[in-house]
Amino acid sequence: MDDKGEKTGSVKVSCAKSEETANNKEWSVIVATAPLEKIEILKIERPASVENDTLPTSVCKEWQQELTKQKIKYIFENSEKYPDSVLPYGDGYYFLPCVVKGELKSDGAKWHFSINAAATAVWSNDNNENIAWGCDERGCSELFILPYNAMGETEFD
Repeated sequence: MDDKGEKTGSVKVSCAKSEETANNKEWSVIVATAPLEKIEILKIERPASVENDTLPTSVCKEWQQELTKQKIKYIFENSEKYPDSVLPYGDGYYFLPCVVKGELKSDGAKWHFSINAAATAVWSNDNNENIAWGCDERGCSELFILPYNAMGETEFD
């Protein structure tokens, strides 16, 4: 909720000065929250990918085939919703030319989705609304070709 008590899809976490440490700095951070929604995967599309320098077609096809309705639901249930529908590229997330698309229903509303093989996704609807998602949970790392990488090094070292 924001300062006016309205839902915003994020929460502000703050810390006043700590009395127990030498580092008595105040801090706050905005954390995106995923709503507790009932998600039903209605349709999955696996678009053809094009061979390129970044990713061989065979790797993309294998990933696409392994992404079942259950795994897609898991991804969205464990992803963070990003404010202002901005994908968090460069903040531990990357982009690959490989996607799985489809349709889902969330709390009764129908959405189109596109999941990138690099742990990000976008929902869009017919009202031109978009929601950006990023999955940085440990359980998501095995579901992507290029998982979230917070430190710019190997995931979960």
